[in-house]
Amino acid sequence: MKVKDFLEDEILGEFDKLQDLDAGSEEHARAVQDICNMTKSYSDLEKLERDTDEKEVRREIEDEVRSQEFEEHKKEKTVDLVMNFFSMALPLWAYNVWMNRGFKFEEEGTYRSRTFTNLINKFKPNSLK
Repeated sequence: MKVKDFLEDEILGEFDKLQDLDAGSEEHARAVQDICNMTKSYSDLEKLERDTDEKEVRREIEDEVRSQEFEEHKKEKTVDLVMNFFSMALPLWAYNVWMNRGFKFEEEGTYRSRTFTNLINKFKPNSLK
């Protein structure tokens, strides 16, 4: 049995006893005081339960918000990682394609481009120049 249920039963029992007592007697005053104390305790328990429920709901909401923020942060980090990868990979890929086409162009040797010739010279070690 919960404390709240016990208090409720005691308050109702005191009300029943109060009807049998003479108004203005010392026992009547004591019974009224006991009822007041028990109802105050009962209301304090209700308030404590409400506060506990509110804290639990607030905690659940905060956990959900944290979870959503974590998921958003994870998505942002994934997008950043992909963007960084492509910002490095695409220029390397483009450079590779450009180099292969340049080598194909220079392969026959009938016409040499000045840009590609200078680029090839950059690849040669200094001792061979």
